Amino acid sequence: MVKWVKILLSTIGGLSVFYCVVALVFVVTTPDTGFRTILARSLNDRPELGVTIYGTPEHQHKIGAQSPPELGDLLFEMNGKPIRNFADFSKTLVDLRNARLDVGGRQFRGVDPDETELGKSKLTLIEIDGGERYAKVRFLRGGNSTPASSWVLLQPLPVGGLMLTLIWLVPQLIIVFLSAVAYWNRPADRAVRLFFVLGFVTLVAFVGGSHWWVVAGSLWFCLPFVVAAVLLPAVLLHLFVVYPSPKPFMLNWPRTTRVVIYAVPVTFAVYLVISIVIVSALATNVGGGGVGSQSPFVAVWESQTAIIGDSLLRLARQGIIAYVGFAAVYFVLTLVFLAYSARSTRQLIERRQVQWMLVAALVSAGFVLYAAKIAFFDPVRLALGEVQVPMFLSSFPFMLAYAVGMVRYRLMLIDEVISRGMFYYVVSAALTVVYSLVIAGGSVLALRQEMSLINQTFAVTIALMLTIIALGWLKNRIQRVIDQEFFREKYQLNTAIQQMNRAVSSLADRRSLADQVLLSCSEVLGVRRAACYLKEDGNETFELFAQLGAPPFTSKFDLSSSHWSSLRQGISLQRLRSGTSPTQVLMRNLGADLIHGLEVDGELVGLIVLGSKSNLAAFTQEDGTFLSAIERFAGFALHFAKVHEDFSQIKAELERRMAQIVDQKRQIGFLERQLNLQGAELQRPADPDEQQFHMGEIVGNSPAIRQVFATVRKVAISESSVLIRGESGTGKELLARAIHDNSPRREEPMVSLHCAALSPTLLESELFGHVRGAFTDAREDKIGRFQLADKGTLFLDEIGDISPDVQIKLLRVLQQRTFEPVGSHRTVHVDVRVVAATHRDLEQLIAEGRFREDLYYRLNVISVTLPPLRDRKDDILDLAMHFLARSNQRTNKSITQIDDAAIETLLNHSWPGNIRELENAIERAVVLTEGSKISRASLPEEITNPAKHPRQILELKPTSQTTDSSPTRTWPPAAGDRRSKREAERSNLVNALEAAQGNKAEAARLLGLPRSTFYSKLKKYRIE
Repeated sequence: MVKWVKILLSTIGGLSVFYCVVALVFVVTTPDTGFRTILARSLNDRPELGVTIYGTPEHQHKIGAQSPPELGDLLFEMNGKPIRNFADFSKTLVDLRNARLDVGGRQFRGVDPDETELGKSKLTLIEIDGGERYAKVRFLRGGNSTPASSWVLLQPLPVGGLMLTLIWLVPQLIIVFLSAVAYWNRPADRAVRLFFVLGFVTLVAFVGGSHWWVVAGSLWFCLPFVVAAVLLPAVLLHLFVVYPSPKPFMLNWPRTTRVVIYAVPVTFAVYLVISIVIVSALATNVGGGGVGSQSPFVAVWESQTAIIGDSLLRLARQGIIAYVGFAAVYFVLTLVFLAYSARSTRQLIERRQVQWMLVAALVSAGFVLYAAKIAFFDPVRLALGEVQVPMFLSSFPFMLAYAVGMVRYRLMLIDEVISRGMFYYVVSAALTVVYSLVIAGGSVLALRQEMSLINQTFAVTIALMLTIIALGWLKNRIQRVIDQEFFREKYQLNTAIQQMNRAVSSLADRRSLADQVLLSCSEVLGVRRAACYLKEDGNETFELFAQLGAPPFTSKFDLSSSHWSSLRQGISLQRLRSGTSPTQVLMRNLGADLIHGLEVDGELVGLIVLGSKSNLAAFTQEDGTFLSAIERFAGFALHFAKVHEDFSQIKAELERRMAQIVDQKRQIGFLERQLNLQGAELQRPADPDEQQFHMGEIVGNSPAIRQVFATVRKVAISESSVLIRGESGTGKELLARAIHDNSPRREEPMVSLHCAALSPTLLESELFGHVRGAFTDAREDKIGRFQLADKGTLFLDEIGDISPDVQIKLLRVLQQRTFEPVGSHRTVHVDVRVVAATHRDLEQLIAEGRFREDLYYRLNVISVTLPPLRDRKDDILDLAMHFLARSNQRTNKSITQIDDAAIETLLNHSWPGNIRELENAIERAVVLTEGSKISRASLPEEITNPAKHPRQILELKPTSQTTDSSPTRTWPPAAGDRRSKREAERSNLVNALEAAQGNKAEAARLLGLPRSTFYSKLKKYRIE
C-alpha cells in the first residue's frame, strides 16, 4: 500500500510541477485586453446579459471613430462572440490566443477599420502594420440602451505580476524537489509525506491564483487550481497536527481526525469542480455567431443557459466567500497547534524549527487577513488582481522558514536522505536560473518600452553590458557565500589539519596532538564534549588519554569483537534514542553520541568519542566524512608522536647509561689512582699500542688527548721538525719529551730552551755558544744548545717570542745544519731534530711582519695542537690524582681521596690556566689538608667562586716587539735588547705589583712564585 501511495503522490507532484510550467506559458501567451470583471454579477448589477467592466487599461488606444469601453460599461460581445457572463469572457480571451485574422484583417495605421468602400466593415480581429492586434468589442455605455462598438488592443499580461510569480516559484520548486527526494527515501514517514503534498499543492494554488482570471478560461488549468486552493488550508493544518510529533487526539482518533480535517474542503472542492464543469459546458456557443445573428430558438437557449451559468457562478462566489472564512479558522487552528508544539516539544532542533514556522505563520497572518478582507468586502479589487501581492507576502515567510529549517535545522530530516553535495548543486542551479531570469526579464522590459532602439543601439548595448557585468559580480558574490556555507566543513578541515600539521612539525607530544584533534572536532561539529581513548600495546583496554568538556568520561572500557569489526571498517557507532543493543548500552553508559576509530596500518589504535551537539542535532554523513579525514591524519600524527616519545625515552635512557658508564670509568680510574697511592698497584692488561708508545708524564685518556697521542705516535718515528701549539699550561714540553722518548734518537740527549726568558743576545749565545772574549763577561768558551743536542732533540719553547736577528740565524741552522758560535769563525755541523712550541698565533705574527714566513714553514712541517683542559673534562680526575700523588711525595703526606664536592668543583671549573693551574690548585689543597681527604674548602677561592675572582692570564715574558694583539695579555718589555737578565727580572716584579695594585700575595700568584720567594726577590731588588 505504501508503495502505491508513494508512486501516486510522486506522480501527482511531478504533474504539479508540469502544471506550473505549462500554466505560466499559457498565461504569458494569452492576450489581455486590460479589462477586469468579477466572477458573478451581484444583485445591484444591470439585468442585461453581459459583464460589467470594473477595470480598464491605463492607456487605451483609440482606433476608428468610437472610444473604447470605460468603467461601468456592460460588455456583451468580443471578437464577434457573445459575452453573457464571466465564463464567456474568460473563454473568449483564451480563444484569442489562436484566433485567425479575417480576410482583409491586415490594416494600415490611420485607416478606420469600420469603414470600407462598400460600407460598414464586418471585421472582428485586425492587425496593424506595426504588429499590434485589435479585437472588436460591443458594449452598452452607461445607462444608454443603444449598443456601441470599439476596438481594444490585445497586449501581454503585466510584467510585474509575472516576475513576482517567477521570483516565488524558483525557491518553492527547490523546496518541493528536496521534499520529494526525502519522501521517496522515507515513504512511511507521515510528516515527510504531508510536507511533500503541501509543497506541490502550494505550487498549483499560488501559480493559478496569481492569474486566476486567465486560467479560468481553460477547464484544464482551472480545475487543478481550484482543487489545490481549496485543499491547501486542510493540508497545512494536517501537517502541523502530526509534526513534529502527532498530537494526542491524532494518536487516539487518527481516522476521525482526518475526516474532520478534510470533510468540508473535499466536499467544497467537489462542488466547485462540478459547478465549473457545468458552467464551462453552458458557455459553449452553439449558435456560432454574435449577438443578433442566432435563430430565435438558439437565442432563447443561449439566454437561458447564460442565466443558469450566471446563477451557478453566483452560488460559487458566495461559497468561495464562505470558504475563505472557513480557511481562516483553519489558519487560526494551525497557529494554535504551532504554539502548542513550540511549548511541548523537548527536542531542541525540532523546537527551533517549529518556532521559526510559528513566527512565519504570525507574519503571514496579517497578509492573510488583508487578502480575506478584499475577498469579503471588495470583490472588484479581487477581480483586478490585487490579491496577488498579499498572497506572495503571506507565503514568502513560510518559504523562508522552510529554507532555514532545511539548511540550518534539517527540516523533516531532509539532510539525512539528501547529500549536501546534491543540495549544493540544487541551490547553485537555482542561483543560475534566477540570474538568467533577471537578465531575460530585463531584456523583455527593454524591448517593451515604447522607444526606437534602432537609433539608440550603442547606448542600449552599453547599458545592457554594464547591467550584465554588475549582475555577474553579484552572482559571484552570492555563489561565494553559498560555497562557504555548504563547504565550511572543508575549510574547517583544512584549518584543523594545518593546526595538527604545525603540532606534528614542532614534535609535539601525543597529549597536545590529542587535544588539538578534540578541539577541531568541537569547532567543526559543534560538540560540547569529546574524548580520545588510546589502546596501549599488548592491552585490549582503551584508556582515556585526553578529553574536552564536562562531565568527564569514564577512565577505561573494553570493546567487544563486533564493535571492533564495525570500527575497523570505518563505520562509526552512533547512539540511537531507543536502542537496546549492547553497542547502544555501551554508548549510553559512556555518555557518547558517536564513536569513531583511529586506525594505523590496519590496527585500531584509538577512539574518538563525541558527546551530543550543541543544537542536539544528529550526526550526518558529512560529519562522518570529516571524522574519516581527521582519523587518517590524526592516527598517523598520534602514532608518529608515540614513536617520537619512545625514541626520546630510548635516547634519554642511552644517554643516562652512557653517562653512567663514563662515571664508572672515571670512578675506576679514580680508584686506580687511590690504590696506587696506597701502594697497591692494579694489575691490568696493557694495550699493545701503549706498550710501544711511552707517554712519559702525560696523564689522560680523554678522546681529545687520545687523538693527540695517535698523531704523535706517527710523528715520533720521523725526523721532521714538529711545531707544538696550544695554550699556556697545556703540557707542550711534556709532549715534546714524549716525542723524543719514542723517536729513534731516544738514546741521545734532549735539550730544552725557553726562548721568551732570554734577551736576544743571551738567546743567541745559548743557542749557538760563544768563544772567550766574544763579549764582556765571556771569560771562557761555551758550547751552545744546538751543539749539546747533537744526534738528539732540541726543544725550543715559545718560539714565537724570538727576535728577527735570531730568526735569521735559526733559519740557517734548520736549512744547512751548520752555525758559527758567537765571536768565532769556525763552522760547526750538527745533526739535531728541532721540536718547537708556542702559544701564539704565528700566522697573525707573519701578517704583522714580526715572524719570518720561511722560518714558519721550516718549523711547521708537522703541527700538533694540544687541547686546553676545558676540552679534556674526562682527564681532570686522572690529572688531579697524579698531582696528588706527586704532592704527597713532596710534602711527605698520605692524602688518598678527594671528596665528591671537591670533585664536582674541579669538573665544573673552566681552567683558564689549564694543567698548570690544576697542579697548583692540588698542591695548595695538599698543603692545607690535614686529614686523608681533600675537601672543597681546601681548593683556591678563584676555583670555588670564580665569579668573585675574574681571571686574566698574564704572560710575564719580555719581548722585543710591541704587545701582541692575541687574547692572552703580555706585558711590554722591561728593558732594551742589551739589558741584563737581572734588570728584566726586576722589571717583571714591578709590573706584577702594579697589576696587583700593590697586593704582594696577588703579585706572587700572578708570577707563579711562592710567597716567600717573591718577598726575597723584592728584598733583593729593594722594591718597596
